[in-house]
Amino acid sequence: MRVISLAPSLTEILFALGLEKNLVGVTEYCDYPPQAQEKPGVGSFMQPNLERILELQPHILLTVNPVPSSVAFVLEQSGIQILQLAQSRLQDLFPAIQRLGELFNATGSAQNLSQDLERRLDSVRRIYADIPLGKRPRVFVEIWHNPLTVPGRDSFITDLVLAAGAVSVTGQMPGDYLTLSQDAVVAMDPEWIIVAEMGESKPTLDALRSRLGWQEIHAVREGNILSDLDPSFFLRPGPRLVEGVETLYRRLHGEAS
Repeated sequence: MRVISLAPSLTEILFALGLEKNLVGVTEYCDYPPQAQEKPGVGSFMQPNLERILELQPHILLTVNPVPSSVAFVLEQSGIQILQLAQSRLQDLFPAIQRLGELFNATGSAQNLSQDLERRLDSVRRIYADIPLGKRPRVFVEIWHNPLTVPGRDSFITDLVLAAGAVSVTGQMPGDYLTLSQDAVVAMDPEWIIVAEMGESKPTLDALRSRLGWQEIHAVREGNILSDLDPSFFLRPGPRLVEGVETLYRRLHGEAS
């Protein structure tokens, strides 16, 4: 069964299940594990290279979002199945693993992977299970700086923060992702700031401090700014989300590693 993945998170799941031999094409953003970069490229999700996809002759195209209708029409006419797997929330990770395991006759590997990830999540949750939400660290997660973009109530990033024993200050806002004014963040006064941006344009600590009014934010005053975490732990809803939970818990609760 030949498969093309249009999502880095799904690519990571396939590798974690030992199904990389079935993977015949990936997007330009599928860079983990490193071996994924050796697979043929098919552009990006927003701009898939339809000609290249057809050349690779996949049986299935994996995605987490609807494929553009013009692309979907051609693929379906060519007999290529489009499989969309929801990955909006943290718990969506496990049905996605199970579905791929079933699809490629790897249910045993899928079960083992899911059980291991669940065990690791539970081991963190048990530590802070008795701590009320009101006494947990209040965290602001910045996904992008212009415009200032943050996770809302329906984002797996909000779930990740909660699983790490903290509370996202934007976690009750409706929707998955939204934009805020800098004044709104000042009013929220988070105790911690996580800069989870991809790319080289990630704002520095000095840049955060120079934002109007941000010098008064608790996290900025105390230097509680995490900008050195691997953003792929927070922005890709694959197996490494659990490592993101573990890492964030250690950093928020006083452990440096």
